[in-house]
Amino acid sequence: MKGLEINYETVQEGIREMRLIRNRYPAVGRVSASGGGKGVAEMEQLADLYVSFYGAWERLIEETEEYLINMLTDFRNADESKTVTAGEDHR
Repeated sequence: MKGLEINYETVQEGIREMRLIRNRYPAVGRVSASGGGKGVAEMEQLADLYVSFYGAWERLIEETEEYLINMLTDFRNADESKTVTAGEDHR
């Protein structure tokens, strides 16, 4: 079995793109609407939903970046270990 092959540059480019997306859409401070009534209450709920969504979206990007960085590190370590082991087997 050959194993898995990975294009490191493609994964690194994906990580850079995720960082650009996160930087392009920074979090916005939440201000409270003034007044009362159903319309204002619905606007408040919508704003709370947006804040919640944005936090989850930002966390997803951060955790995906972390996962991909760890994956690259593990693959590089495995490749280096395989290269060292292969070199020792041929002596």
